[in-house]
Amino acid sequence: MRPAPHQPFRPRPLPAGAFTLIELILVMTILVVVIGILTPKLKEFFAGRALDSEVRRFVSLTRYGRERAVSEGVPMILWINAKQGTYGLRQETGYTDRDIKLDEFRVDKDLSITLAKGTVTSAVGSAAAGAAGRAASALPGIHFSPDGFVQKATSVSAISIQQNPRQFVWIVPTADFLGYEVQSQNANSPNQRR
Repeated sequence: MRPAPHQPFRPRPLPAGAFTLIELILVMTILVVVIGILTPKLKEFFAGRALDSEVRRFVSLTRYGRERAVSEGVPMILWINAKQGTYGLRQETGYTDRDIKLDEFRVDKDLSITLAKGTVTSAVGSAAAGAAGRAASALPGIHFSPDGFVQKATSVSAISIQQNPRQFVWIVPTADFLGYEVQSQNANSPNQRR
């Protein structure tokens, strides 16, 4: 029996639709470059979302405070503790024994609250202080009277919630002093309104 003649190696043809290793490496390189470029932008986008969410929550709380003051006929205080990064809504001390609708919020760990210079402070206890025997500490706040107006003389003139020195939003009283609104984000001081 004769051995079969030696035939040269012929690679099998690639099936239709397959990729070569070089093509796969090229695509992966392009993906890494695109992700490297987009990551800082996505990080900034999501950081901006936290700021936007906190601002919306604060402005909503000012509206809720005004509505509660009018509907319950009791002055309300939206107190702000900028050092601890907390704020909350409660009835003014002395009108009821205890406020069962107490609200307290802590800003996101990457955000901070700053009050406008010359802010008036008044004896306003935090929610925890009110529940623990009405011990009052001097905290600035926004005072809503039962007639629906913000008490201009005792309320904060402007609040800034900021992510970093470049990302911040001012919250200022409306022209009619019935509430607070978001100021244009391009403004550097609380004197320029939308």
